[in-house]
Amino acid sequence: MHQVLLGVNGYFAYTLARLLNGNIKTVADVDLQQWVLALIFTVVMSYLFYRYVDLQDENEQNYLLKAAVFGIALVFIVSVIIGDLKLHWGRYRPFQMDQAMSQFTPWYQPNGSNGHFSFPSGHTTSGWLLVYLTFLLPRKYHNMQKYVLIGTVLLAITIALSRVRYGAHWLSDVTAASLIVGTMIFVTSRVLKAHLVEDAIE
Repeated sequence: MHQVLLGVNGYFAYTLARLLNGNIKTVADVDLQQWVLALIFTVVMSYLFYRYVDLQDENEQNYLLKAAVFGIALVFIVSVIIGDLKLHWGRYRPFQMDQAMSQFTPWYQPNGSNGHFSFPSGHTTSGWLLVYLTFLLPRKYHNMQKYVLIGTVLLAITIALSRVRYGAHWLSDVTAASLIVGTMIFVTSRVLKAHLVEDAIE
């Protein structure tokens, strides 16, 4: 039963593992002001997205609805995959190494649930998931698709490299996350029958 709960919760798998093992860090409760600000932000953004979709024609609206549903499914599936791998791989982070680096293990060696979650990189996963935003643009906005694609790819690469530079991950951790998310976005695009940047019809 524990394994099912951990798998379903994806990114929260390692937090649940700590909870189940009696080793978890507490986080300060959110105060009323933060709840109100979050609610206002949600309402405003929801209205803006509603107006954005309402301005599109019926075909674009149908496409955007499908792209949004597929996007939710994509994030959920990727979260479960990455969360489960983090939980069961048990790889030490670079900054957790002793001087002799005796805890180091290659990326292909699972160590079981031991409280270490370096492989694969969760931040890198989040960065690459932003690339899916290009599918949430109407298919006629070719230039905007290009700009969003370039911006999100650069951001994802920056996040991945910063995690390595910070010592939070090995290069193989961020590479694995990049390949997993890239593959899942490609598969989703084939089901959606859309491209990151659509060819302009002359």
